[in-house]
Amino acid sequence: MSRYNFTPPKSPARKRRARRKPSTAVLYLRVSSASQDTFEQQRDKAMAKATSLSMNVIAVCEETSSASGTRSWQRPELQQALRLAKSGGHALIVARIDRLSRNLDDVPKLLDTGVPIYSADRVRRLSEKVLKSGVRKGQVESLRKAEIQRLEANMRRLKSKKTGRRIDPTVASAGRFNNQLRRDDNIRAAASVLALDPDWMNRTHRKRAEILQAAGILRQMQVDREVGRTAPWTRDTVKTSWRRLRDEIELILAPDE
Repeated sequence: MSRYNFTPPKSPARKRRARRKPSTAVLYLRVSSASQDTFEQQRDKAMAKATSLSMNVIAVCEETSSASGTRSWQRPELQQALRLAKSGGHALIVARIDRLSRNLDDVPKLLDTGVPIYSADRVRRLSEKVLKSGVRKGQVESLRKAEIQRLEANMRRLKSKKTGRRIDPTVASAGRFNNQLRRDDNIRAAASVLALDPDWMNRTHRKRAEILQAAGILRQMQVDREVGRTAPWTRDTVKTSWRRLRDEIELILAPDE
């Protein structure tokens, strides 16, 4: 008898069964007062993801609610979607990870359900690392938005008083927070396309820009406080943003853990 404890590895057939992808999915769509995506836009993205995974959609759960704060886990439609997915062996698909949650405390609870989760802006099933990173980004964005709202409220209050006092310099930085949020969306959209190129790391910046232009990926801009203007990716803009693009691509392609 061996003095070493030995656990026989799973057979190839058991490994395949353990990794078997569900053939059906539940879509979870969420909007809030600060969201830029409508239910229709999210549904289109999530349905396209389900189609790419050869999954049939059996239910769609929609709700208008915040995904940040201590009550984020208690969202009724999220709980309904998780119950449906877990009881029926379905996958859960969202348009973006931050539609699922913006609270890091929710990540262990989501993983404990055992439900396979997919996001329309990610290539593979969400691993713990990717899920945690995406939720953390959403949480940071929520904190930034809350800070922007506080600063803007201060600005309105100071202007209405007309006291002639100099506005706190932090108030003037609110625009920079908005620009940061817009850059995050631009990076996420561009990285999701570049990640599909097997040779993405060896491409020149000019070639990367051409790939993004061919895919119709544009950068969201703001001019004179009006959002809606777009501009194409160029060699120079790809070069300037390459470090963040590379980090986002590596996160998208990170293997499941």
